[in-house]
Amino acid sequence: METQPDVSLFNVFLYSAFFSIVWSYLWFNPKHQMRTRKWQTYWQLGGYTTFLLLGLKGMISEDLIYIFSNLDRLWSYPPIINPISRAYFEIEMGWYISQLYSLAIDNTLKDFWVMLLHHVITPLEIYYSSQCNYAAIGLCVMFLHDISDFFLHFAKTLNIFKFRKLTDIGFATFAGSFFVTRLVLLPIFPYAYYFTEGAHQTPCGNVLGITISVLILLHCFWFYLIVRMIIRFAKVGKVEKDIREGEEDDEVEYKEDKVKAS
Repeated sequence: METQPDVSLFNVFLYSAFFSIVWSYLWFNPKHQMRTRKWQTYWQLGGYTTFLLLGLKGMISEDLIYIFSNLDRLWSYPPIINPISRAYFEIEMGWYISQLYSLAIDNTLKDFWVMLLHHVITPLEIYYSSQCNYAAIGLCVMFLHDISDFFLHFAKTLNIFKFRKLTDIGFATFAGSFFVTRLVLLPIFPYAYYFTEGAHQTPCGNVLGITISVLILLHCFWFYLIVRMIIRFAKVGKVEKDIREGEEDDEVEYKEDKVKAS
């Protein structure tokens, strides 16, 4: 069986090492005061903007934009040979692996264990899809993830610059895109794999179906947090910060603001 695409684990390692070095520089360089999460947000926005553009280019070049209207093509899709798509697989795998390192040095998020599980499963899903002739599914799954991740960090960047109205619009866009991409469109893939006639189940494909199903469960938990954020917005009239961030972040950011004001 021909594998697709020919993902280089060496390239994945190089990307992961580069991203980890950047995380180390931002976190341990006191000039950036990384604990306020501001530079962390800028870095992630740049990353997910890049991934979104790569994913869009890959979806267009592989003619996958309208894949949801013809799911049978998933099981007869030709090997992905576009270098952009191949780079997308490698860079995204490296990014998620480096996220494990970032979690190790920054374990203050309230959903730390959920995030840890997500960042272990996601590169496995990406790798299995690339090696089991399900690269079309892997490409779509990555692209669906990157859409809501981009809107999240774009909204958080707007919040940093105190654009209140735009921040509220940004978080609303994030919440809507998260629901549509991760809880409406993403479940189509395990459903199509297990319940459509065109699917040819394989042991490797079963692993892929399980990993995507676990990701969907994690997304349900995160959507619960998003609903809490929406409820808080309805009460106070604005989105103040990422609901996953702890009280330590508020304390550090308050001290930084006092330093700037003095």
